[in-house]
Amino acid sequence: MKELKVFLKATVLVVGVLLAPVSCRVRNLADVTSNALFSGSFVANVVKEGSVVVYRRGTTGNYIPGYSKFRIEFVAGSGNKVRFTEYTGETFEGIWSYSEDNSTLSFRQLVPVPSAGNSLIFKVEKKERNDFILSSISPNPKTGSTLNQYALISE
Repeated sequence: MKELKVFLKATVLVVGVLLAPVSCRVRNLADVTSNALFSGSFVANVVKEGSVVVYRRGTTGNYIPGYSKFRIEFVAGSGNKVRFTEYTGETFEGIWSYSEDNSTLSFRQLVPVPSAGNSLIFKVEKKERNDFILSSISPNPKTGSTLNQYALISE
């Protein structure tokens, strides 16, 4: 019985040592940029300004129908280039980055500079191809300084 306990402890130790490098793997930016989530275009499906739903794709009577123009395009073959179109129809181009802890998506060096500043940062609530949910980190001056949530779908 004692030999079995020693054998089990040794087995657990060996397996733990072998699996440790897998669990501590450093994230490679190439892994992120090749991820299908960060390619192609996404459009607004449901948008909340504060706690109020102001847009639902495919319905009539939206409070802010301009969200039908809202679009995020991860430009293929250009490194980390992003093209972002606001509900107002204004389009900005810049560089995107995804945080090491997989919690924020940033658009930086935007041209022209949006009224909210040279960068936009979103908290990533969910990241699946047809269920991509972003929440603004900073209040948007265009929407009455609300924190907004964008449920996006692949275009």
